[in-house]
Amino acid sequence: MKNKYLSIFVLAFLFLILSPAFASASTHNNKSHDYEVHVVYYASGGILVPFTVGTDITMNITVSYPGKIITYEDIYAYIVNGALFPFKCSLNVGTIKYYKDDSYWSTHSLPYVGSYIADPNNITGFRYGKPNTDLVDSSTYKAIGAVTYSSSSTTPMSFVVDTTEGVVD
Repeated sequence: MKNKYLSIFVLAFLFLILSPAFASASTHNNKSHDYEVHVVYYASGGILVPFTVGTDITMNITVSYPGKIITYEDIYAYIVNGALFPFKCSLNVGTIKYYKDDSYWSTHSLPYVGSYIADPNNITGFRYGKPNTDLVDSSTYKAIGAVTYSSSSTTPMSFVVDTTEGVVD
C-alpha cells in the first residue's frame, strides 16, 4: 500500500514539473541606455550661436516566460540642461521598432504620456504601455527605440536621436 501511494506521488510530481500548463511564468527585463550629443545653431544678434544638445534615452522591455511574450514596454528621454537654452525645444518619444534576423518586423507606438519638465534643467519625454504584441513567440528580436528633437528656433529644426538598441530574448 505504501508503494502505491509513493508511486502516485512520484507520478503527480513529475506531471507537475514536466507539464507546460503548470509551469510558473517568469519575467526578464531588457534595459538599454544611450547618451548622444548633437549641435544646433540659434540665431542671436545676427549670428548663429552653437548649442550642444545632450539627449539621454532609456528603453525597457519586459518579456514573460514561457513563450517569450512582451508584456511591457517603456521608453523615455531627456535633454540635459534643456530648460537653460534660450530657445524652446521638445522631444517626441514613443516608437520602438523590432527587427528579426536583420529584417524589419514591426513598430510599436506606445501610448503618449506627454512631455513634461521633471527637473527645471531637463526637458523630458516619456511613453509607456502594455503592448498588443504582434511578434512571434519564442523568437529573439533586436529592439530600437527612437526619439525626435524638434525646435522651430534652431538649425536643424529637428533630428532623430540615434537609437537605443536592446535584445528581446
